Amino acid sequence: AHAELGYRDGRAELALRGALGDGRVDGRASVPVNVDLGRGAFTWDERAHGEAELRIDDLDRRMLAPFVQVPEEALLELDLRAQARGTLTDFRASLEAHGRAGHRSLGGAPLHITAKVDPDSQVLRLRFGPHKSSGELAVRAELGADIVQLVHGEASAGDVPLTASLRARDLDVRSLQGLMPPTLYEMQGLVNGRFAAKGTLGDPAVDGRVELRGGSITVLALQQRIDEIALDLRASGRRLVLERLTAESGRGRLSAIAAADLPRAGGIELTGEVRLHKFPMVRPGLPQMQIDSHIKTQMEVSAEATEVNVQVHDTRVAVTGYTIDPPKPIPDNPYVDFRGAQELVPVASSVGAVSAENELRYPTPDEQELDRRFALTIKLADPVVIRGPAIEMTWTGAVKATSAGERREVSGELTASEGRFDLLGNSFRLVSGHVTLPEDEGTVDPFVNIVARTSTPAAEVTATFKGRLSHPQLTFSSNPAMSQSQILTLLLTGTPDASEADQQRVLAQAAALLATFENPALANFLSGRLGIDRVGLSFGDNVDQPILSVGKHLTERLYVETAFQFNAPRTRNRVEARVEFDITPHWMLQTYFGDAAIGGVNLFWHRVFGRPKPLSGASEPAPEATGPADSARGDAHAPSGGGSDGGGGAR
Repeated sequence: AHAELGYRDGRAELALRGALGDGRVDGRASVPVNVDLGRGAFTWDERAHGEAELRIDDLDRRMLAPFVQVPEEALLELDLRAQARGTLTDFRASLEAHGRAGHRSLGGAPLHITAKVDPDSQVLRLRFGPHKSSGELAVRAELGADIVQLVHGEASAGDVPLTASLRARDLDVRSLQGLMPPTLYEMQGLVNGRFAAKGTLGDPAVDGRVELRGGSITVLALQQRIDEIALDLRASGRRLVLERLTAESGRGRLSAIAAADLPRAGGIELTGEVRLHKFPMVRPGLPQMQIDSHIKTQMEVSAEATEVNVQVHDTRVAVTGYTIDPPKPIPDNPYVDFRGAQELVPVASSVGAVSAENELRYPTPDEQELDRRFALTIKLADPVVIRGPAIEMTWTGAVKATSAGERREVSGELTASEGRFDLLGNSFRLVSGHVTLPEDEGTVDPFVNIVARTSTPAAEVTATFKGRLSHPQLTFSSNPAMSQSQILTLLLTGTPDASEADQQRVLAQAAALLATFENPALANFLSGRLGIDRVGLSFGDNVDQPILSVGKHLTERLYVETAFQFNAPRTRNRVEARVEFDITPHWMLQTYFGDAAIGGVNLFWHRVFGRPKPLSGASEPAPEATGPADSARGDAHAPSGGGSDGGGGAR
């Protein structure tokens, strides 16, 4: 990259040229600027002539990678030209971009974008396709904005006249994969439709309809494939109607209808219904379920408040006997400790150096959000019945959460007064069950508190599930009292003292329980019996490539780990050995090598920035680090990295 910036005779001059990958960037600008160094003021001279030009050749996804995340399967090749000349009251600006875009499996479809802007009119045209595989999309928008009045604050953007149209013909949604978040994977389907809008930016009237046929998508957060998606959406004036939305997953079906009204005063009024018929729910750590339900929703959004009401009718949950163990979450970078509202702020020392100190810094009143009211109500209009070979429960009740700024109120709960479920081959009788929403946080991850008991020849055992629904804690107690490992052995073998043969079964079940629930006592028991420090599960390029790793500290500074990747591609190790050596408290050497003859050496430097301030009058210095341990891994159980090839996370 090469840039030149200068200022002479009331004009700022900029020249730029550079290369990134195969792309090249050339630009220049000459802008009239009035400079008052005494007051430190820089103002644009609206009456003087200015000009700017920008040229980008061979723009592709690699060129955009430093700025935005573009999926690898997305195809983009563009040449761009932009220029502007004139004064604020008399200028002309234009943009042209031509090339191709789409999905690598479909090939690139022609893409043409043009825009023209002058002081009182603006036009944008976009045309994608036509292409035999990708289809066609055409967009046109015209605005009648008075640029001078908008710049001077004499006009509102909401009053700008608008005319727009959109037309899609056999548009393959795979071509739009590059615009979707990475959690939505392998989209398919064809879109056809037309829309026309007329009015103002703040009050447009939209007419038209669009349909999607043959749609399917994988939602990675749900680890579930949804097929046979069909959608019909109609717009008329200020009303949007979802006439039909149907989908299938496995043998289950989903259908939905909805209507949204956009009042002229602003806001949204939405009503909708969703029906599920034997719709599967597959979540790690939970039994597979099939759900039948009828859910009604009402939502009102205004400038002051948002209110959501959900009513659940005729719900039946059929539970199968199969459970999927969840992967242990691995952080993107285990060397970073997030402190929430606490921030590191630069503080200049007496020698002129600038360091980061771990002080509390909260948003100033000007930065705080407006106290918009948000209210969520969930009511089980009919009891939710859960049935299966190993479970039988009925839940009733309602919960309501209301927040305004930092104020939060929660009322109501979901309760289960009777029922049973099987755990480790024993039938537990439900004593009490409560589900509530947290009062002090904005999350919707509820708290659960379920107590159940079972009787064995040796003792009466109580199981308590308590904590967040996403990852609750399971604890055992018994009468007479026993340790957690003894209770687990009792439930599996019928006696608290297992033979050597039964011990392997106990260890395996303990590992399975810890994959789903938190239990520190069982974790210590498992680590002590197996003689390992860490068992981890991560993923390669997708969920079909799980990586199982087992590691142990041979000495305080030497850590050895083995990993096995299922369905590993040819360019990755299937079996891999890793060694980490702490050279000093701040330096760590990591090596790895595997059966695909792929290996590497990584060197990590670790330091915790921010030294806690000593208390006034304290005689001892503050500790150097604020993390859990002064080592590259932080603790013995932290993963060595999130890469699928076994390398370090900070490579």
